[in-house]
Amino acid sequence: MNPSETHRAGFFRSLLRAIAFVCCLFGFSNARADEFEVLKQKGCNLLISSSSELRKGAAYQVQTLSGKSLNFRITKVSGGKAFAQMTGRMGHCPRVQGTLATLGSSSGGSVKKLQVGVQGELGLLTFRQAFSPNLGDQAADDGSQPQNVNGLSGLGFSAGANLRYNFRKPFAFDVGLGMLSATTGGKTTLPDNDTYTVSAKFMELTIHPGLLTTTCLSSRLFCRGGAVFGFPISSSLTVKSSAINLSSSFKYLRMGGEVAAGINLGKNFTILGGGQIGSDKGSFQFAEDQAPTPLNTLTVYIYAGILAAF
Repeated sequence: MNPSETHRAGFFRSLLRAIAFVCCLFGFSNARADEFEVLKQKGCNLLISSSSELRKGAAYQVQTLSGKSLNFRITKVSGGKAFAQMTGRMGHCPRVQGTLATLGSSSGGSVKKLQVGVQGELGLLTFRQAFSPNLGDQAADDGSQPQNVNGLSGLGFSAGANLRYNFRKPFAFDVGLGMLSATTGGKTTLPDNDTYTVSAKFMELTIHPGLLTTTCLSSRLFCRGGAVFGFPISSSLTVKSSAINLSSSFKYLRMGGEVAAGINLGKNFTILGGGQIGSDKGSFQFAEDQAPTPLNTLTVYIYAGILAAF
């Protein structure tokens, strides 16, 4: 392992330890959910569910997805479900359904406007760029030509921190700052049965602003969409066969979009999966006397991981 790979491995080990420390520090002690899901309604009486521990007699002020503020009191508790009495006007109560987000409660719960979090993902990075062997006269006896390597793919890992602003529960803006590391490769067989291999190693700084909702269709689902920008820190490209062995660093800018969905584990943790699709524009140059080869590629990163926000 060369020094740069050793440094990279050490960096990500330290990053994983930091994420694990934060998760252990906060744990699930703050996992009391601040959302309720309405299962049934009859007049001013509601049957609700919640992942938090509901107490008989507790009063809550809640907000519907449409923005209406309501008040109700727990009258009976049975497991994770409870009966609640809504406060109405002249005996009449509005029709509610879906998810209710708490604005406050008798236990002093409140919605934080600003949250700081960490996240980590593991996924598959695909780099769609055609690489031609160009090894001179490589035609087979039947006249066929060597095929291009039409794309590279390989394992990727990303991790970092994010800042979330809850402007209107359950909606929020967030901005993530992290690192993406991946090693990709592809190969083809030449007419003389030689192997032509192309590999690329990426290490980049990523910035991804977006809009999210912590209750997407239900209190258990998380949805997020936004943009992603990638800036290379250390990236290299290698081309090998029995006749050549060329390497080059390359510079590029990655721009694209990102979508993700997940399952909320209490108040602070989310298991999520998603994807990034973007365009990489840049160039590489194997020798100073050669003209730079332009990059204009499609990059797809499909991942799964965990997000923690406090």
